[in-house]
Amino acid sequence: MIFFLQTESAFDAALKENRDVQLFIAIIPDKGSTAVYESVKQAGDVRFGVRTQCVKLSRVQKPSPSLCANIALKINAKMGGVNHVVNPQREVAPVFTKPVIIFGADVTHPSPGDIKTPSIAAVVGSLDRYASRYCARIRIQRNREEIIKDLANVMKEILIQFYKFNRGAKPEKIVFYRDGVSEGQFDQVLIHEVRAVQQACLMLEKGYKPGITFVVVQKRHHARLFPADDKDAHGRQGNVPPGTTVDKTITHPFEFDFYLCSHQGIQVGFETMWY
Repeated sequence: MIFFLQTESAFDAALKENRDVQLFIAIIPDKGSTAVYESVKQAGDVRFGVRTQCVKLSRVQKPSPSLCANIALKINAKMGGVNHVVNPQREVAPVFTKPVIIFGADVTHPSPGDIKTPSIAAVVGSLDRYASRYCARIRIQRNREEIIKDLANVMKEILIQFYKFNRGAKPEKIVFYRDGVSEGQFDQVLIHEVRAVQQACLMLEKGYKPGITFVVVQKRHHARLFPADDKDAHGRQGNVPPGTTVDKTITHPFEFDFYLCSHQGIQVGFETMWY
């Protein structure tokens, strides 16, 4: 169902009258769009549990093919659809030959100077063999606390969902991507969060010890990658091709780390991820 919203309170009334609608597309005004957007998400996600998609009025009046495609992808994902999978005609990556679950975790903190608002920890876990469908869990914790305190229970809940989705199959491998950790917090994360992952497995079944790969992801670094040979350049900007991995020469002298350009770069000297 599509609604044109002029005020923040209008969406509440629309939801109350249409409880059986699966998706609300809210066309919001350009001016004051932030307040209306927050109102829509608060009502849809928190109070009524209804999927929502917001689109600015100016975008609706002058739509482009790329915009429509992007919105369609968002809606498809929200409705439980799958947008992308690895080509099944090609050789499957060794890690996916057996049941594997991919986790992603991050903690969002309030604005600098805010010492009262709590931090929010979010964890997602894959469900299918292509790692394209995910379920999510969130927890509220103390202001600016980076270590995820209830991680063991969060992991347990998501592992149970994986078990149900895959008709009784348990993951033999856990790959855990953790964002937002500074170098000074590496030891704390290793001690508390890796242990929580192990604890969650043992909470489900005594002796259940799948292989665990814990990867810390960092984006804030000053390394830039360029192709050594112009023949390897990719795109109009001449960047390294997607999938480029560097695991020697410029990496840490004794820690296991690597740089990955996981997708196409659209700027010169595309910023890579550091793991």
